Amino acid sequence: MRMSTADIEGFLNQKQRWIREKQAQVQRAAARVPALEAGAVVPFWGGGLKIAFGNASKAVCENGVLWLPACGDTAGHARKWRLQQAQRLVTPCVAYWAERTGLHPSRIAYGHAATRWGSMNHQTRSLRLNAALVHCPQYVVEYVIVHELAHLLHPDHSAAFHAAVRCFLPDADERRQALKQYACLLRLWK
Repeated sequence: MRMSTADIEGFLNQKQRWIREKQAQVQRAAARVPALEAGAVVPFWGGGLKIAFGNASKAVCENGVLWLPACGDTAGHARKWRLQQAQRLVTPCVAYWAERTGLHPSRIAYGHAATRWGSMNHQTRSLRLNAALVHCPQYVVEYVIVHELAHLLHPDHSAAFHAAVRCFLPDADERRQALKQYACLLRLWK
């Protein structure tokens, strides 16, 4: 608030290259989000599903094809299907890692957050995961789960927290890096 306009402009000029690089990253990420159109392939649990439209009343997956209703709220049907898939695929992974780490959430919920893969309320032990995790490979999903469970030990992102995550997943840093390439999928079907 106390900086002069000249100082602000000087700072922006100094950081101009960085700003342009970040803007380009955002544009590239947006271009990687698969469109909700026939023939598009959407990542799913380490593979891919081809999108098709038909007379179905809800989203259905058959033989590598995600069939969506041709009429109505197509994105809504896709999001509802994704929530069901998250409950079916991700919940058993949470149970596995809860047993393996000894860190048990009291509750698991799924949503469609725009910027977060998950969160843990360490007081209520309530775990909230993004249903878009089903668009990531399982090893990346496991990183998110272990990351959130580790918040039951350390509610912050301290060195001790990261050490705990690495204790459970020695390759946590590589998995965290891999997760970054899927960030664009947080905006899928919004």
